[in-house]
Amino acid sequence: MEFDHGAQFFKAHSPEMKRLADHWVEQGWAAEWRGKFGRVSTGASPSVDPANLDFFGCPGASEPLFVGVGGMQSVCRRVLVCDAPGVTVRKGVRVAQVERLDGAWRLHGTSGRAALHDSPESEAALVSSSSLDNETFDFVLMTDVSSSFGAWHRASAGLTEENGCPAAPIAARVGSRPRVPLFTVMVAFRKPKGESGGLPLDAFTVTDSNELWFAARQEAKPRFPADQGAEGDELECWTLISTAAYAVAEISETTMQDEKTGAFVPQDPAYLNGPNGPSMTIVRAFRRAAVALRQPQDAVEASKGSANEFDEADGYSDIVYLQGQRWGSALAQPLHLFTEHGDGTGPGSSTVRIMNVEYDPSPGGFVTPSSQISKEGTAVLSRADAAEKPGPYLCEEAANGLEFEHDADLGFFYAGDFASRMPGRSPGIEAAALSGIAAASQMAVLLLKAQSSRTQEVV
Repeated sequence: MEFDHGAQFFKAHSPEMKRLADHWVEQGWAAEWRGKFGRVSTGASPSVDPANLDFFGCPGASEPLFVGVGGMQSVCRRVLVCDAPGVTVRKGVRVAQVERLDGAWRLHGTSGRAALHDSPESEAALVSSSSLDNETFDFVLMTDVSSSFGAWHRASAGLTEENGCPAAPIAARVGSRPRVPLFTVMVAFRKPKGESGGLPLDAFTVTDSNELWFAARQEAKPRFPADQGAEGDELECWTLISTAAYAVAEISETTMQDEKTGAFVPQDPAYLNGPNGPSMTIVRAFRRAAVALRQPQDAVEASKGSANEFDEADGYSDIVYLQGQRWGSALAQPLHLFTEHGDGTGPGSSTVRIMNVEYDPSPGGFVTPSSQISKEGTAVLSRADAAEKPGPYLCEEAANGLEFEHDADLGFFYAGDFASRMPGRSPGIEAAALSGIAAASQMAVLLLKAQSSRTQEVV
């Protein structure tokens, strides 16, 4: 069985992202997802405009949805192999500290099970970080917002003032943006048969659920493998994504830190997948949506029933596989909400503070308004322009730090959707990709300047 258990698709609003998407499609790494999409109401009254609750514009927006061929992760793998053959990838390694020495960076970290995000703390605590190799580096580029956490978090890269890290102010700026947490559930059902059949939609947003935001049938995606059970039965594999409000409530109840010691609390399958855990809670919400989708007239009555009433009624009672995932930093708070202080330097009034971390449970907000979709380039020159003017080039917006955070003198960069401050750009894959491209272009500019300076000194 295979699932996209994080990002379900990506869209291309800006010219740069459209060119990137076209390239990936031409290479066969991505394809347009021409599925059947819709909204589902279980009979309650939505708290906001249903269109604003769409999952990154699905189903309401007119722009195409793209997915990785064979899974979203396949795009990243193919880019590394084909578009960046000189890149060295260190698998199973986690950077736990960065050290500035004689104008260069040295990385320290761990490997093996201690590097894994969900290894028990008792195992991770036994391993101390050490120098990952004897090399030093001109630049360090961070892309995971969790690297900005303090030492308590498993993904921390030690980017704090307490550690004496000179890049601490940059990490603090990125980490100050509130997080929108989510739970995802990977669930495989034995395919419904008979009149009940499957659902008429391949993916849908639920407009009035407290628990379920979005559901996507995995085998409906282009060239995604169809699965069979151990007995040869056909399976339906769905990825279910919670609402932010449900995730914040769960994290409030079952915190990511030990309330007494402050230590990191890894995800526990017994908690995630237990009878009353997040996975089954979200599955029950999916069943309610399935009833509403097939029998809208019964939706209100169904929503009043107990969870067990859905087991036989919806045809999705036979679970073959179930696994939940907690994404504590799934998304950045949308930029238009990150403006309480008028300059994007503080959280909006809707946030909830849990163990000194700001979370936003607000519904929706991830649909890019058509009026704010960029009509011109914002990050780098087009390929045609680049051919006429060789070498990397940044436009003013990127150079001014709207696409990423950086300190050129330190050679330290932070990219990703948490670091992007481009107006009108929703958090997600497009914001992350363009942020990374802009940061890489700026690093290339600095390298060229340094090489030119050294050449002049030699002459």
